[in-house]
Amino acid sequence: MTSYQALINHIEAFYNNHLQVKKVGSDFTEQLPNFATKDERYPLVFIAPVFASPTTNTNTISLEIYCFDIIQKDRANITVILSDCHQILVDLVNQFTFSDDYAFDIIGLPSLTPMNNQLLDYAAGWMMSLDVDMSNWTDCQVPLLTNLPVVVGCNTISVTYTLIGEEPVTVEVESTGVWNGKPRYSITIGGYNYIISWDLRGYWAFSSSIEEATLSEDTECPFGTYTIEEDSIFEAFEVNPIF
Repeated sequence: MTSYQALINHIEAFYNNHLQVKKVGSDFTEQLPNFATKDERYPLVFIAPVFASPTTNTNTISLEIYCFDIIQKDRANITVILSDCHQILVDLVNQFTFSDDYAFDIIGLPSLTPMNNQLLDYAAGWMMSLDVDMSNWTDCQVPLLTNLPVVVGCNTISVTYTLIGEEPVTVEVESTGVWNGKPRYSITIGGYNYIISWDLRGYWAFSSSIEEATLSEDTECPFGTYTIEEDSIFEAFEVNPIF
């Protein structure tokens, strides 16, 4: 996947190798004066994002690319500045258009606007509006975790119970049908038959003829740790999904 960072790296690398350009930077346009005035290296090139338009298998980024140089007091060099900065920006267009690097393509025709008395009224040059298409943009490259468990519903659940003084035991239990609009399960422990079902009083119940544990959550499946009654034969009881 080609990113905005890769695009900026590509442009900055081009201009860092350009024999006329003395300084290259990128940020939002509001940061251009700070970048331009921190030293006296000119001509400069500055790249600013405008907007992006993702489409099927592509991602189009719109940029404003500035090129400025210092105006002499008598403005005798203004034509030279406009000529040089224009050519510096067009050089990038030619690089995108004619090079064998196919990671980036120019969309439409770039436009160049002359800039006069910029950067505290002592610089001039051009601003180029450029739309760049970055290919190879697919959902295959979305950085999602691939090792997350997938819940397959609650037709089959994992029951872990701990009897007093014993080790935990985990068993898988299939639903025996629907009761009160939600799944119902049956499990035999210590010779007693227990039912896990939704009670219309507003909780999941794990119950038998001798005791009951409850889970006070109105969920589709009976997942969670149940509250054990006093004098129960259980130390703990919980239900989890099958991953």
